[in-house]
Amino acid sequence: MKVSIDTCILLDFLLDQNPKSIAKLKNHLDARDDLIICALVYGELWPFFEKNNKDINLFLSEMKIKVEQFNLHDFAYAGKKWNDYCKRRSFLCPTCGKPIRVRCSYCRAGVNVRQHILSDFLIGAFSKLHCDGIITRDYGYYRTYFPELKQL
Repeated sequence: MKVSIDTCILLDFLLDQNPKSIAKLKNHLDARDDLIICALVYGELWPFFEKNNKDINLFLSEMKIKVEQFNLHDFAYAGKKWNDYCKRRSFLCPTCGKPIRVRCSYCRAGVNVRQHILSDFLIGAFSKLHCDGIITRDYGYYRTYFPELKQL
């Protein structure tokens, strides 16, 4: 099985801070699944390694995690999903994916702020188009915008 890994899972592992995330990653390691990150996740991980004076490539090699590049189709698919997100312009619960209404406490006007950035959609598009599924903590978000992406 080809498994995409979201940045949050690897940071949980590196910081030893979320037992569920760590267990998911270890299960896929034990199953000898093909563990993949897209180049964007590599970039998001880089600051952790630079700050701690560690070698990101050595870590990925020891974990048997491969880095794969994007292609134009990935960007087009992510752009479509990003456009869908921008049209909604509402907060979504990261766990269940349901909308959350936020209002100004002074004037009661609705507040529409982005919870995600384009890179989240690139990771989702990459995972959908190149892998059998993704391990992440943000299942509500992926379920909402990438319902066909298997969550492992």
